[in-house]
Amino acid sequence: MRVLLVNNFVRHGSGVDRMVRLEQAFLSAHGHDVAARLSGGPFDVVHVHNTVPLDTTATAQRVRALWDDRPARDAMRRAARTAFEERFCTDVFGRNLVTALEQLGRSRP
Repeated sequence: MRVLLVNNFVRHGSGVDRMVRLEQAFLSAHGHDVAARLSGGPFDVVHVHNTVPLDTTATAQRVRALWDDRPARDAMRRAARTAFEERFCTDVFGRNLVTALEQLGRSRP
């Protein structure tokens, strides 16, 4: 299944941000094709996190409009790649994971 995850990542991370990354890893590990940006659609499922979609039809229409607007989609893809490289690449993720595990170890008796 092709899944698009949509999330408003916050500057300093949040529980929702971590949950979205875990969901992406979980779905990928179970054979699903997961994207955090619009590329290679169409998607079977669009899972919207950490937003306030008061009108789900409007949200779906905006996703479709973005899919149909290649320049906007390409700009979003470049911005997502930059954010990934700055915040989620293997080195950064590894450092954050080590820090989290060290903190967890210190909090246990």
